[in-house]
Amino acid sequence: MSRMLMFFAVVLFWSTDVQAQSIDSVYWVVETNIHNSTFTIVHFYNYRNVKVHEVRMQGVYIDIRNPKHRKKLDLLMKQYHERTLTTSKRKKVRNTI
Repeated sequence: MSRMLMFFAVVLFWSTDVQAQSIDSVYWVVETNIHNSTFTIVHFYNYRNVKVHEVRMQGVYIDIRNPKHRKKLDLLMKQYHERTLTTSKRKKVRNTI
């Protein structure tokens, strides 16, 4: 009985850990040209390493070594992630009778 209880506790812990990783594993990649800083491209990837969004900023140069720029990118990623979560909730398919 205690083995079954331990097994279910481990499975429950593992499933919540996987869900937490799926949300936290969204990341961004910045593409700029150091010689010609007329634009910046920011790519957003999900936890499966699939590109989900791309933003091209004209006339902006982002240096990821600058903490202020990193915070803004994290905020932009968070806003995009929250927006996609709310739109996916709205698109629920209802079954007809």
